[in-house]
Amino acid sequence: MVHFVCSILLFALIIFSIRRPLKPVKWNKLIFYTFFAAGLGVFVISFLHPIGDGYRAGYLLVMLGFPCLYYVWNNRGDYNTLYIRISASTCLVAILYFIYYANLASQGELDFLDGRVCASFYDPNMFSMIGMVAVIAALYMILIKRDSVVWYAYTAVSMGVAISIVYLGGSRLSILVVAACLFSFAVFYIKTVIIPGGFRPAGIRIIKLAIVIASTVMFVFAGNFLLSMNNMIVVEKAMQAEIEATADAETADAETAAQAEQTEQAEPAASEVPDINQPVDADENQDVIDRIVSSSDLTTPDSFLSGRLTLWKNYGQFLNMTGNDFSKTDWAVMNANAPKAKHAHNNFFELGYRCGIPVACINILLELFAGIICLIWLFGRKYTDPYYLFCVMAMACYALESMFDIATIPFERPAPYFFYMAMIPVFVFRGGKQDQ
Repeated sequence: MVHFVCSILLFALIIFSIRRPLKPVKWNKLIFYTFFAAGLGVFVISFLHPIGDGYRAGYLLVMLGFPCLYYVWNNRGDYNTLYIRISASTCLVAILYFIYYANLASQGELDFLDGRVCASFYDPNMFSMIGMVAVIAALYMILIKRDSVVWYAYTAVSMGVAISIVYLGGSRLSILVVAACLFSFAVFYIKTVIIPGGFRPAGIRIIKLAIVIASTVMFVFAGNFLLSMNNMIVVEKAMQAEIEATADAETADAETAAQAEQTEQAEPAASEVPDINQPVDADENQDVIDRIVSSSDLTTPDSFLSGRLTLWKNYGQFLNMTGNDFSKTDWAVMNANAPKAKHAHNNFFELGYRCGIPVACINILLELFAGIICLIWLFGRKYTDPYYLFCVMAMACYALESMFDIATIPFERPAPYFFYMAMIPVFVFRGGKQDQ
């Protein structure tokens, strides 16, 4: 159902994006054939045996929907128009989630998992992913030249909120993605702002960048404050509950004493009355830094990767040329001594297990080819338009998530969605400054 709705929205975007008569476009043949081979492989294997919900519909959309979107926007050429809207809407979602989180914290009702904020998600990693893609969006928005104070204020708030969400979610993968995006932004900023004009002409933009940094620091502190406020309210509620329990116990004893016509009021046993001076167990509200720094036993690579090496080994034993019936997976065997999630935490093993080694290799090749093009955009002097940076960061996000998590179906998670949207200019890359 989700993919059906997303398909309708994607085709609506395609239709409303048409602004002029469409003309033939010269696509990069290597990217084109690899892209369709990757989608066709998954689609064909899905008829041999079950490969999981959403994969057939998702990759049918990859083969039919996204190329139409690429064709329309390759004709338009104004990629920034699309990426600005994607970025602004992504940041809006992050801001709304931060407000939602703040509201929960004000009532002491935050959900935690191993000391990490879940908010409305079952997994704090998903909460961090909202901030992860919002960082990409905010960094891209910084490079968009607009004189509007509202625009820069929105950008600054978005960046601060995004970093705060990533921090509070405590996902090490999201933190790694943010580090890669910040590095890409620094390289691109030096290449497009500092080197061409020097520090003096770029002074105003550097001041605006400093404002964004200050906003980020402020929101990180605000996130910590909200976390502390939540914990304080939780403790107060626990103490109040203990006081009420003590009062109820005393009342019950008084009634019992009166009924028995005793002259002295019996006091409740110590074991029945909680001691309000005892500290409340705060294991669920531990500092997020504990998760990032010391949650894993760093003595072995597998413990540092939270059991992923064991999980990959288990998946590797079942890899073959056509994949496996996903509906018959024995999760007790597959996830022994490894993460409980029912996926491989790696795109190659995930697709290899579901669809076979050839299909997995083709998908990895597509990712590799697109990544090489983005490296050319990042370090090449002639690629200075902001949309190049958006594509670089989206590809970096997808590459890291596909390595340590899953990023397969386009609308399943933010990373693959950003990847497929970033493929628009990749399709027409031929080595020139403007490839549309």
